[in-house]
Amino acid sequence: MIYAIEHDNSLVVAAATSFEEYNQFIQDNQIFNPVEADLLQMMTDKFYSRFTAPPTIFDLADKESFIQNKNITILQLEELIEKHETMFEFLSEGIIEEDNRTIEEIFNLNVYDKWDRRTEEQKQEDEENKKKYNEAKKKGGLTEGSWGDGIKKQKEETLHVTDIRISRDVNGKASIDNILAVKGLHKDTDKEIEEGIAIAKTRNNEKSIADKQGNGLIIPQPSEIHQNDDDADNEDLTIEPNSIIAIFFKVEVIGAKLSDIRPILLAENIDLSNATVQRNNAQGCWFAVHRKSHAEKAVEVLQKNGFVVSEFGVNDMGEMLAPKGISVVDVKSIDNGLPRPWNENADVYNNLSEEEKNENRKKWKAREFYFCSGGYSIEKGCFAYFVPKKWFDEHECLFPESLNIEHLLPHDLKEIEPGLYNTKSRNRDSLITDLQRKFTENLMLNMYVNLLR
Repeated sequence: MIYAIEHDNSLVVAAATSFEEYNQFIQDNQIFNPVEADLLQMMTDKFYSRFTAPPTIFDLADKESFIQNKNITILQLEELIEKHETMFEFLSEGIIEEDNRTIEEIFNLNVYDKWDRRTEEQKQEDEENKKKYNEAKKKGGLTEGSWGDGIKKQKEETLHVTDIRISRDVNGKASIDNILAVKGLHKDTDKEIEEGIAIAKTRNNEKSIADKQGNGLIIPQPSEIHQNDDDADNEDLTIEPNSIIAIFFKVEVIGAKLSDIRPILLAENIDLSNATVQRNNAQGCWFAVHRKSHAEKAVEVLQKNGFVVSEFGVNDMGEMLAPKGISVVDVKSIDNGLPRPWNENADVYNNLSEEEKNENRKKWKAREFYFCSGGYSIEKGCFAYFVPKKWFDEHECLFPESLNIEHLLPHDLKEIEPGLYNTKSRNRDSLITDLQRKFTENLMLNMYVNLLR
């Protein structure tokens, strides 16, 4: 079975029941001049960057006939990506044996879960909700329009006042400029609104708001409504050290605090409490999320409201990624020109005696190397690729000689060819989690390896 999606008037074929079938299909249809997505598309295009390896693009005069004659199954994007990743995971397995079991079924929690305190009515309600979710997913009805479950609207639409903006004229007289409110959270009484206006007037009588931009626009002042100990300035850049997630998307706001942007974002159903990290700092504030689409939506909303905003990829330690979250900008390289087989002092290293080389290798550190997953199969186990950072950053390929880094690796990983290591004693998730504690995972290396396959 061949799986594809229609995108930009083209047919994008990205998966099959097996890699062999996928490869054969492409070869059999060369008459239609298929092309692979190029490296630039994989790096910068939101659609193609979702795939592990470049999919194949068909530009056809009669797509419908081609789809029907070739027995191609058209899927939603998320379903296609899942098939695509599964095909490469089981590349050496031939036929893909799909495991559609849930976590509950895998660990028998659906039979007996001693931590489950739900009543029978609650269990039945959860099962019905699960069925509705699966049906919506199959129909493509799920979107990324909201970070959370959204705000349940009350029967009567209500407004919750979150901030009151006051401006001052040339004579010093204060007047209400704008009242910010959010639908569906809390219905303010007339008394509460009057109290809020009184507090705002008092605050503005103590400190005049200057027209900082010279164009009549009032710069938002830090709101006291949300200010708390968690909002104090904090220069810590880390997000989730040693996280199993390698990439986060950071949004920086210059000249404004979290309390200024919260009501703006909440009005667009973007709740900062769902962000992985949110902090104020001396320059303003920032927050980080897992998904690029969420970061981009927040940037769009904030820029539309006049905030100075930037967005970029970072790793779990807060180090910037470039370009577009592809490779880590390594600010802690420890090579420093010391003799290594892969750097500018390779001749010095090669002239060392064996004893001196052994002493030199003892000083090598795991953070001198990139790694990426190399796939998994039941028959052959897990694979991982390693390459010296210095070499890959300059040559963008694997080092052609044996790395001799067994002393830095888990004991079960064995080198089977230069830069490629294998273990049959654990699953892929366990291996990656172990390696991420010491080595730097690199998505550009992962992309390079995929292109080799």
